[in-house]
Amino acid sequence: NSFCGTFDGNDKIISHLKTLEDGLFQGLFGCSKGTIKNIGVINSEIKGLTWVGWVAAYIDQGTITNSYNISNIESKCSYVGGIAGYVERGTIENSYNQGSVKGGQSVGGVAGYVERGTIENSYNQGSVKGGQFVGGIAGYLKAGKMIDIQNSGAVEGEELGVGGIVGYCLEGTMQDSGNLGQVRSKESKVGGIVGRFAGNSTIEHSCNIGNVSGKDYVGGIVGKDELQNSYHDEEIKRFNNCCNRGFINGEDYVGGLVGSFRRKITNSYNSGNVNGKHYVGGVAGRNEGPIENSYNTGNVMGINKYVGGIAGFNDRR
Repeated sequence: NSFCGTFDGNDKIISHLKTLEDGLFQGLFGCSKGTIKNIGVINSEIKGLTWVGWVAAYIDQGTITNSYNISNIESKCSYVGGIAGYVERGTIENSYNQGSVKGGQSVGGVAGYVERGTIENSYNQGSVKGGQFVGGIAGYLKAGKMIDIQNSGAVEGEELGVGGIVGYCLEGTMQDSGNLGQVRSKESKVGGIVGRFAGNSTIEHSCNIGNVSGKDYVGGIVGKDELQNSYHDEEIKRFNNCCNRGFINGEDYVGGLVGSFRRKITNSYNSGNVNGKHYVGGVAGRNEGPIENSYNTGNVMGINKYVGGIAGFNDRR
């Protein structure tokens, strides 16, 4: 059964909790439809399978506010987050995580998976490590919002879709986000803010300072744009007022702002050095949309074809 009331921790701390290693819905609350506020979890140990988060494993139209976690989390499976494992039409606000988070798929410093939910005015300082869809704030953002968020923890993924803020953003909105942590993956689609960017997603007023490294499709803001239609179909598909200052390193499709992109880029800049092999650019490794009022001041190095100070390859049609 879900918790449906209001839990006010009155700024108290819960410590030395331990959960079952093979359990589902592991957290202070298994599933919440209510309001959880003013509570902290420290010096505790949580190990579980799917749906794991220290404050709540699953939020179903509920709210977590003014809460934090300073305990490590480890899971063998999916939907793993420092504050919540899965957020569906719910909200996390004014909260933070400082514990390390480790899981399989959809792993985030604050929330593992966010579907039509919101994370606002929150941050992560703990390291985050997982397989696919790994982010400093959320592993997967689907039709949700990220507003005024920051990550300073190291983010590492073993598969596709790794980002300093979000691993995979589908139909999501990101505004006023910042990453200071190192982001790296042995595979592709790696970004300082978002690894994989798809659908009617938007990103504005966001900046990356951390170093970013991966194989292919590596960017200071976005690794790869997976928009299916052309960039001009809808004006809401925005990339505006973004910057990168970190070192970007990869092989193919490597850019100071974006590895490969299909939308308009406006009012943005890169000042970090960019290193790759093919399709390497100071702003974009490859782009199919216009680049307006944007610039690069970082060094760009490639060893073969399609290397440019702004774009390695511009395929606007």
